[in-house]
Amino acid sequence: MLVSCRYLEVTRELQSIYWLEPAGSKGVWGLDDYNFLPFYWGSAQLMGQDEIQPSQLSSDSVLDRYHSEYLFFGAVKFVKKMKSGPFHEHSPLLESVSSVPSWSKVNSGLLKMYHKEVWGKLPIVQHFYFGSILSYQKAPAHPRTRNTNTTATATATATTASAAAAAPPPPVPSAAAPPPPPSPSKPTA
Repeated sequence: MLVSCRYLEVTRELQSIYWLEPAGSKGVWGLDDYNFLPFYWGSAQLMGQDEIQPSQLSSDSVLDRYHSEYLFFGAVKFVKKMKSGPFHEHSPLLESVSSVPSWSKVNSGLLKMYHKEVWGKLPIVQHFYFGSILSYQKAPAHPRTRNTNTTATATATATTASAAAAAPPPPVPSAAAPPPPPSPSKPTA
């Protein structure tokens, strides 16, 4: 966990200094533009304690007191630092978490969201140079795709997968048995 916390500190510092723009941001309809796991892990940290309730998640006094102790509050504090305006306007999804009655329900809901929004998505890498350390091998053409001319980019797999999902199913083979193979011919002398 210490490595993850240090990693978050470094990435947040880079995001703050250089105002890095996240690819695929959902804007106000996302949990956070940069990270998801600090919210999930942080809600797990808060399960079983009764001192802090989800309804207090945007309270400045709670954030100031607990941001270094709980990942969840550190993540919320970073969101408030990076975004301007009323919290309920720039982070309505986080604001809705404050109406959940317990941290265990917050945690189970975040796990479901993680399954859908992270594991359920096909990641795409753009503008990345592949070489000997991180190699790329072209994905074989999917049998249901019509387009076999894929380029050797990191998006080839995503293109093939999305084309396969949109392509009609292959024709169902008939119930008739295939013709027997031709008999081997004997050489003539």
